[in-house]
Amino acid sequence: MVIVLEAFLFCIALAALFIALSRARSLRSESDKLARSILKALGSNSSIGLESHSHNSLIEKISSEVHALHDSFASLRGRYALIEQIVEQLPEGVMVINQEMRVVLMNPSARTLLKVSPLGPSPKSVEECVPGRQMQEFIKDSFNSEEMAAAEVSYYDGKVERVLKVNANRLSASGMTMHQLLVVFDEVTQLKKLERMRRDFVANVSHELRTPLTAIKASAETLIEGAASEPQSAERFLTIIKRQSERLVRIFEDLLNLSRLELEGEASKIETELIPVEDLFSRLSQATNEALESKGLNLGVTCPPDLSIVANGSLMEQALSNLLENAIKHTEPGGKIELDATLSNGHVRLSVRDNGCGIESKHLSRIFERFYRVDKSRSRAEGGTGLGLAIVKHIAQAHGGFVEVESVPKQGSLFSIALPRV
Repeated sequence: MVIVLEAFLFCIALAALFIALSRARSLRSESDKLARSILKALGSNSSIGLESHSHNSLIEKISSEVHALHDSFASLRGRYALIEQIVEQLPEGVMVINQEMRVVLMNPSARTLLKVSPLGPSPKSVEECVPGRQMQEFIKDSFNSEEMAAAEVSYYDGKVERVLKVNANRLSASGMTMHQLLVVFDEVTQLKKLERMRRDFVANVSHELRTPLTAIKASAETLIEGAASEPQSAERFLTIIKRQSERLVRIFEDLLNLSRLELEGEASKIETELIPVEDLFSRLSQATNEALESKGLNLGVTCPPDLSIVANGSLMEQALSNLLENAIKHTEPGGKIELDATLSNGHVRLSVRDNGCGIESKHLSRIFERFYRVDKSRSRAEGGTGLGLAIVKHIAQAHGGFVEVESVPKQGSLFSIALPRV
């Protein structure tokens, strides 16, 4: 009988625990009062026959159990708060979805990535939170799998394609009457872009190197087979070997320059000095004078007096030389090229304008990519490496600036390097 009463009183004490928790009262003092009140009432009933020390022992036991439960709940609350904080700070998006296809949890990373407002009192539907039918179908299918599902899904955010790496795992635990789905996702759009650039770069380098190497190999084989005994033939094939070897050297030099610019630019290691723009333009004019005269081109130079830039002199001269060389190549004899400097919106703009063949608008977004050519056959015939404009872009970026282009077919092009004004 005593055991039954103890069990009964223990259950009452547990009820008191939950009442106290729900009302945010002090559990320890309330549980002690409740236990003593119950035992005081029982003590007046002689049929129970409990001694006072038994009463005290039972009070202590109930109080001890309640205190232990209180500590356990406090520990659980602490663990829950820690887990909640971890989930809230994860860089990956985390989402929990119930079997009714409603989102019951979504961390800040998920809300930011998916552009969803915080969840309110009522869970939102998957369609409200998850963009793109492909990802919605993936989530629905994952409920039917007992193993973790993974996929890369893409969707359009306006006109921009975004790619997400998604993992989904069904949650089930003892006591759960309904399964829930844990979805973790991370954006890999930039990673995919870099992978595509790497593949394109390898393919382009292979192609650019194959062309001169093939010409060198063919010329060498022809010489070995007997052409070396004929002076005119030998000279022609040796000239081909020399020209293609020089082209290989230019490609490797440009690749090395690009690599150096990327490393130094990212680490801000380039050495700069105050450079008068007039002096820079004067050196460029002298360096290109022979090429201009050979095509009968006129070069106009315009520069405000006392205008200076903070830059690496050799790099800036290389960038503008690349732009001038392109202008000379694509301007017909008798045409005009202009080299000028202007102040605009807190920047110094160093520009090269020509009235040559111009560039179609479909090419303008890509002409600063490595090895991209508007006219492949013409560019290679003129000895270009396909890296000149990429070098210009990286030089501008290494100085905290940028490069722009405007062009109209059959009217000409305007390339501008914008640098922060000092």
